[in-house]
Amino acid sequence: NQILEGKPTAKNLKRATMVPLSFNEFIRLLRCETSSEPDDFSLDETYKNGEGILFKNSSNKDYIEYALYSSENNSLIRYQRKLMTGQLILDLVYKDYENIDGFQLAKYMIFNFPEIDTKVDLQINNYEVNKDINKVLRFNLPEGIKVYKIE
Repeated sequence: NQILEGKPTAKNLKRATMVPLSFNEFIRLLRCETSSEPDDFSLDETYKNGEGILFKNSSNKDYIEYALYSSENNSLIRYQRKLMTGQLILDLVYKDYENIDGFQLAKYMIFNFPEIDTKVDLQINNYEVNKDINKVLRFNLPEGIKVYKIE
């Protein structure tokens, strides 16, 4: 029974939830995209597993990102984020893709955060595409909800 109030930056969310992602990064990953811009990634020529095509992004000073794409249909099948020390902080597996309004979206995602010993299995039964919202969404908090400022 709590709500977090403040800017959803990676630093604030990590302090509040221990999850090492910003809100925007998390949303991009839910959309089956890498959390960084695709142009920041380059082909990792050392990958020889044959499960797909691996791309690597070393542009961030704090971590390295890996994105494994299917060689059959070019969908993102695994995303990893590692600290510069090599410690894995996020391992995300995508399964069961479906075409939703022209977008390939996974119906099953497994988020593993080994740094905080947390695993989240996300199974999506139905996608509904958002319609334009012309007004600001506001709602009253129920009684007993504690508000925590994360800034």
